[in-house]
Amino acid sequence: MDSKELNEKISALEELEGLPNAVSEEEGTATVSPMGDINIVAPSGHHTLSSMLGGKDEKKIFYWGWYWREVDFDGRISLAYDESGQTGFCENNKWGYPMVRLSPEDSKALRDLCENAVTALSIQTVTAVNEFMSSKKPEGWKEKATKAREEVDEVMRDFRLHR
Repeated sequence: MDSKELNEKISALEELEGLPNAVSEEEGTATVSPMGDINIVAPSGHHTLSSMLGGKDEKKIFYWGWYWREVDFDGRISLAYDESGQTGFCENNKWGYPMVRLSPEDSKALRDLCENAVTALSIQTVTAVNEFMSSKKPEGWKEKATKAREEVDEVMRDFRLHR
């Protein structure tokens, strides 16, 4: 299976029922800021307000972003993670999540797991992809993720102050 076809099949998994969703089980918060805005902090893995509030979240193989972006499965694969440990593909890292670039061997292993997930579709094969990605966080990942979030928080705070 070529990289383009694999991307199409992974994206199509979102339409299937009966598979686990690849999101952490944290809670979101909504608060009114001193400026009168409502700040919504979505928990890790939620890409829509609806999913945060209990609606359908379609991600079966986890990725960061609103929708699946094409991954180059023929090269070395990079993954991103956050403070909760949620790890996934991140082809458009707008929020500065810490990244880990997989070795050629791990990239091939992940590709093989993804191919297996879309050809021998089951809860186990899809879960194996997410568990493999989660296992590839580097040493000190929690501290790196906290630092990255704090940097984004500071940028957003400065942005709100200067509006």
